[in-house]
Amino acid sequence: MQATIIAYPPSGGGNHLKNLLCSSNAFANSGDLNLEPYNAGNREVHSTGGRNMNEYRMASALSSSGNFLLHGHFGELALHRAEINAIEQKKFVILTIDTPGDKRLLEQRQRRLGQHSHEYYLQEEQYFLYQPHMYSTYFTGHESNIFSFSLTEFWHSVINYNTTWDRLNSFLGINIDLAQAQQLHDQWRANNQMSSYYF
Repeated sequence: MQATIIAYPPSGGGNHLKNLLCSSNAFANSGDLNLEPYNAGNREVHSTGGRNMNEYRMASALSSSGNFLLHGHFGELALHRAEINAIEQKKFVILTIDTPGDKRLLEQRQRRLGQHSHEYYLQEEQYFLYQPHMYSTYFTGHESNIFSFSLTEFWHSVINYNTTWDRLNSFLGINIDLAQAQQLHDQWRANNQMSSYYF
């Protein structure tokens, strides 16, 4: 089997990123895309109910013959470390918070969602948990199969800002409809009132 695994800090928009990737139909579970949260004005856009990672989702991934899209916070993924490490063909897409701007944006969204964490956790633990070397060691991923996506790039109002999505398409070997992705991204940003604090 194959897997593409999105790792992201809490409130980082990983569910939204998963939905945007699902719009490509390249994944075994692309049908997970659920537009209702966007249309209902939800700030969070979970494609399925419950936690991002659970034993049933992991079992579906392991029994799939295609490229299965998984996503979760580091701790959610770590609970399934053995199964993830057993997947020989896997790629990681990591939402990173490398810069003060990334951290400021994440903190602002965490506050809006009522998920504010201690500043040490944001400045130290979260920063290190979403670095490529964690996924090349703890999760036995090869560096060439890890794509880093900064929060500032991902949350930008123009989805293909700095051709990031062109590079992501190339990295994953897929072809996301960027016009459709931009529409979803505009809805997500509007639902999260991002124009009030971000371009």
